[in-house]
Amino acid sequence: MGPIFLACVATYKKNGRIAAFLGTRFPSSQVTSMNKFVGKHVVIAALSVLAGYAASAHAADVVGNAKAGQDKVAMCIGCHGIPEYRTAYPEVFRVPMLGGQNQAYLENALRAYKKGDRHFASMHAIAVTLSDQDIADVAAYYAAQTAASKNNPDK
Repeated sequence: MGPIFLACVATYKKNGRIAAFLGTRFPSSQVTSMNKFVGKHVVIAALSVLAGYAASAHAADVVGNAKAGQDKVAMCIGCHGIPEYRTAYPEVFRVPMLGGQNQAYLENALRAYKKGDRHFASMHAIAVTLSDQDIADVAAYYAAQTAASKNNPDK
């Protein structure tokens, strides 16, 4: 019967090597192969975390361009450009006007729809197609709108 592994329940040091097993003695080859196995997974986990930080740092570096956003809002205008519009599916919902909204709020809302943290099927379907740059541009476009903006007559 082979050795019993209990996920780092007990550790001891013998002959300069650390074993994370409980129950029996282990040949040095088993400890060495365990260290290699754990070492590889620790490196992979660390690289995954670093990649996540790099991706979020990249998203934080994206700067919205209102002029570029003007060319990306055709899907938005279909619902958000209609005064007092209410959806009927999947539930009755008053669609908010986006012109003049805070840029950070709009970016966070679109990212939440994209991730699925905010639940509205139509918004999720559109948001998943947007890149971080698209989100920043659309948010910048709507944040720049005022009551006098001629580019968005329906505000």
